[in-house]
This record gives sequence, C-alpha cells and structure tokens, in this order.
Amino acid sequence: ETTLSPVRRGVRDGVFEKYFINENIKNYEILISKFIINFVFAMIITLIIYLINNILGVFVIDQIKFVITTRLVIILCLSCFIGTSLAIINSIVTTDENNAISYIFSVTLIYLGTYKILEIFNLKGILLEIFALGLICVILAKVTMKMLNNNRFIKRD
Repeated sequence: ETTLSPVRRGVRDGVFEKYFINENIKNYEILISKFIINFVFAMIITLIIYLINNILGVFVIDQIKFVITTRLVIILCLSCFIGTSLAIINSIVTTDENNAISYIFSVTLIYLGTYKILEIFNLKGILLEIFALGLICVILAKVTMKMLNNNRFIKRD
C-alpha cells in the first residue's frame, strides 16, 4: 500500500501532470519524496519487529534473534529505492489494476535475477551484494527520470 497504490492513484488522477505544469517541482523530487516516505515506513516497521522480538524473548526461550545491523539498514534503504522506482515505472506504464501484477513480477525478477547472477558467478560478500543493488538503483533511477521527463508516458484513464 505504501508503494504502489498511491503512485497508481497519483498517475490516474493526473498528479504528475500537475507536477509537469509546476516548474518549481523537479522530477527527481517526486522520486526522492516517495522514497523517503517508504524508507520511514520500512524503518518504523523494522523497529516494531525488533521491539516485538525482544518482548517475546522474555517469554519464549527458543526465539529467533533479530539484530539490526548496518548491512540490514543499507539493504533496506536500497530495497526501498528499488521498490519506489519500480512502483513509479509500473504505474506510469500501466495505470489499471494490472500494474500490481507487473509490479510484483518486476520486483521478483529483479531480486531473483540479481541474487541468481551472484550465485552463478560464485560472488559472495556484503560489498558485492550492496554494489549490485546500488547499480540496480542507479539504472532504475535513470529509467524513472527518463519516463517522468517524457510526457507521453503519462496515461490517464
């Protein structure tokens, strides 16, 4: 709900056309503001999970340890950016209810493809994982900016 549906509603209701008319709002600001909202929600949910896990740890002996690490925060940040970019791309390309299916498919394809390529080439390590996800973020940011800069991609019902 925090990623795809609001973007789809914004495209459907012509919010992006209003952004194009308003020259004070830059296209990258659309992407960054949506990313920040998603990242804040993801961090709040992560902290709630962490607190619930610690509370349950008092009552349950065999618990799954959930530790917030720097790696987790970096991967969460990159994942939020990937999800935000894909939500905007999918909402611009398909404005009907089918964009949820294309969004799920594209997110799954991106992650399975990335980790499968890392596995095939036997590339292991936190830095390689972060680099691969960061590269995907850069590519998706460029595609998103290209689509937002080109008004013909904006379709309304």
